[in-house]
Amino acid sequence: MARVLETSFEYYRRSQLQSLSLPAKVRALARLLRENLPMTMQGVGVVMPLFAGVDLTVSPPEPQIYFYDPLGAQFHAVGYAASGSGAGTIRSILSFQDRYGQPRPTRMNLKQAVQFALRLLMIASEFDSATGGVNPDAQTFATIKVLRGSGVENITAERQGELLKP
Repeated sequence: MARVLETSFEYYRRSQLQSLSLPAKVRALARLLRENLPMTMQGVGVVMPLFAGVDLTVSPPEPQIYFYDPLGAQFHAVGYAASGSGAGTIRSILSFQDRYGQPRPTRMNLKQAVQFALRLLMIASEFDSATGGVNPDAQTFATIKVLRGSGVENITAERQGELLKP
C-alpha cells in the first residue's frame, strides 16, 4: 500500500506540478483501504495504518497524525496514536500518561519521548508475541521518526541507544 500511495502522490506531483495537500493524502489512503475491503472481509490483508505528515496549508505548519480502521474510516489523533497487535497495551499506557503523568506525551522533550516510546515497545512485546521488541543489550531498536512543523527527523539506532541511557 505504501508503494501504491507513493507512486500515486508522485504521479500527481509530476502531472499537476504541485504536491497533494496533507488532507488529500489522508483521503487517498482512506480510499485505498476501502478498495481493499473485499480482501479485508476475507481476512487477508487487514491493515490499520497510521498516517503522519506536516500540514503546510496552515501557518505555522503543523504535524498531524491520523489513524484508520480496516474499513477506511479516518480519525485525527490529537496527541498520540497506536496501531498494531500491541496497540491495546500501548494505548492504555499512553492514555494514563496523558491524563495523570508528568510530563504528558505532548510535552516531552526528545530524550523523554524516545525513552518513553522504547519502554512502551518493551512492555508491549512482553504481553504480545507479535510486537517487535526493543533490546538495548543486543542493539535492537525501533524505527523512530520525529514529526515537527519543519519536517521529519529520523532517530537512528545509535542515537536511540544514547538517549536510552540514564
